Amino acid sequence: MLYVSQQPADGYMVMAVTPSHLIDAVKPKTRAHILRDFDPIIRIHVDTSSVTVAGDSKFKTLADLVAYGKKSPKMLKFAGTSPGGWSEIQTAAFFKKAG
Repeated sequence: MLYVSQQPADGYMVMAVTPSHLIDAVKPKTRAHILRDFDPIIRIHVDTSSVTVAGDSKFKTLADLVAYGKKSPKMLKFAGTSPGGWSEIQTAAFFKKAG
């Protein structure tokens, strides 16, 4: 993002935006700002998220998984794409909403 922001605004440089760029926008100090330094031109994808378990899992519903997590919070493992990234934010929001 920083590299692209330093290029001439001649219409030839295009950057694909990821959730990481949006997260960076809320940081107090950033050398390039997604909302200030760039103009959107097209939306080409949507990020999706899911909760998955093994096919032979004892969890048959999301409610089953949440109930187990409340009883045994250290027994579940969650994974995502990057620490501090969109998947971690979503996981924290899910934990908070699920109690």
